[in-house]
This record gives sequence, C-alpha cells and structure tokens, in this order.
Amino acid sequence: PVLRIETGSHSGSVVAIGTDVSGRWVVTGSLDKTVRVWDRTTGELVRVLRPPIGEGSEGKIYSVAVSPDGSTIFCGGFTGRGT
Repeated sequence: PVLRIETGSHSGSVVAIGTDVSGRWVVTGSLDKTVRVWDRTTGELVRVLRPPIGEGSEGKIYSVAVSPDGSTIFCGGFTGRGT
C-alpha cells in the first residue's frame, strides 16, 4: 500500500484536460498520479480517481478523455512496468 494525502486539488503539474460535449464536467490528469473530475459551473471537485501507482513515474497520468455523454472517463499514462 502507498499512503496518499488528499489535498483537495492537484499537487503536481496538470498535463491533460478533457470535457464532455455539454461542458458539464471537466476532467484533469496530473503528474501527481490522480485524475480529478470537476463541475464546470461551480468549480467544485466532484471525484478523485486514483489509478494504481508505484515508485517513480508509475501511475503518472498523461492523457484524459470523456465520453460525449459524460458517463465514462478514460485516462492513460505510465501505467505499466517497463522491462
């Protein structure tokens, strides 16, 4: 297990931003190894998605996307062990 402290916002550089077609949700991906979902109208943090993480770059997020209807979030990054 890896201890994570919730700060309420990203603690690393945001490198990816996505939104649904209606613009209701804004999704951000960061080098802090989190994906965050924000309500665009209020700016409120709605949810934090935490992909598996590890040492070094393992878990850093480099891309995000949102399905047109806003029901599905996709993210990608350094999510597999290199050989």
